[in-house]
Amino acid sequence: MVLILLVLLGVMPFVGLSVVALTAPYTSVAVPAACARTTPSVPPDRTVPIPGHGSGILLAEAADRAVAVEVGSSPAPRPIAAYLIDRSTEHILWEVPIQSGVVVVAIDGGIVFLWDDKIGLTVSAATGAPLGALVRSDDYRGAYTDGGVRRLQLDAEVTAIGLGGELFSHRTFALAGVIDGCSFGL
Repeated sequence: MVLILLVLLGVMPFVGLSVVALTAPYTSVAVPAACARTTPSVPPDRTVPIPGHGSGILLAEAADRAVAVEVGSSPAPRPIAAYLIDRSTEHILWEVPIQSGVVVVAIDGGIVFLWDDKIGLTVSAATGAPLGALVRSDDYRGAYTDGGVRRLQLDAEVTAIGLGGELFSHRTFALAGVIDGCSFGL
């Protein structure tokens, strides 16, 4: 009986926060139809070197870490690759191909949160090692259509048990991303 009570006390806050996250308001932007037809453009102040790959779009940075994406020039959905870069050594710590052509990212508390459209990934910002969680829930909806307009969500709420060595974590943060070669939230 005590064990059941302890499990319920440990799980109930997580379940409650997950329900709140799924029903919480979120920020999104309309994706212009022209994005799919134009050459990818990079804001000059967000262009960064990607070691061994040329230049890319800086989406997130913290201390000496940066997450940048390289966007292909073919028609949408454009090929995208994301890189976690150690700026002090100019080494790539982690790279991932973005299959959907839609990527958003944030660095928060030493963890890189990256979504390949609706598929969430978490890695250590220090090492690039994947971080698992016993349980994880987020409210990220990815690219979606509302009223005939394609939209991209630019914030997220993540609740987890056992993420990155933390017993329990609840984080809310803004995201920057690329869809169809257009960048948002920078």
